[in-house]
Amino acid sequence: MKLAARISRISVSKTMAVMEAAIKLREQGIDVVDFGPGEPDFPTPENVKQAGVRAIGAGFTKYTAIGGIKELKKAIVDKHARDFGSKYDLSECVVNFGGKHAIFNIFSAVVDEGDDVI
Repeated sequence: MKLAARISRISVSKTMAVMEAAIKLREQGIDVVDFGPGEPDFPTPENVKQAGVRAIGAGFTKYTAIGGIKELKKAIVDKHARDFGSKYDLSECVVNFGGKHAIFNIFSAVVDEGDDVI
């Protein structure tokens, strides 16, 4: 099968390249701190697993609002207030599905072409 020409312009994901390099180093017995895909190096906490099971059991299996559901945003704002003494409104909280996505959104919102970023 002939692939579309645009496929040749796709480069290897830098995240996946870092992950592959970390795997190879670990296979050589080298202790590595992996800054690749952001996969936690600890098991999912039991309360998080149980919350997921409860949500699935309750039929909560569809896409949610882009910026996050109200209950999650409230939990984030409340935790941030407890931990750091902050006072944010839910409208100031946006839920993202990963660090790269969050950084992309931030820069897309505040940086214009030609701007210098340090």
